[in-house]
Amino acid sequence: MVAGLLTEIKAEKRDERKKRIDDIADQLDDKDRKEFLAALDDHTIPAVSIVRVMQRRGFKLSETMVSNWRRGLYVRSE
Repeated sequence: MVAGLLTEIKAEKRDERKKRIDDIADQLDDKDRKEFLAALDDHTIPAVSIVRVMQRRGFKLSETMVSNWRRGLYVRSE
């Protein structure tokens, strides 16, 4: 059965965001990857702090992406 167009569009949007977080994590060395993922999961660290640091390091990341990660809308694929 073929999924409906709206379902396919929504899945594509989610996958792109998920892919971006995965891409960022995959580009980091092991230590930085663990710390990046720990920061995403640490709700005491403001999303804006994570975004600013990652942007200074040349990565495209938004507060919305961090917030969505924290709300469980997407998780790192293994």
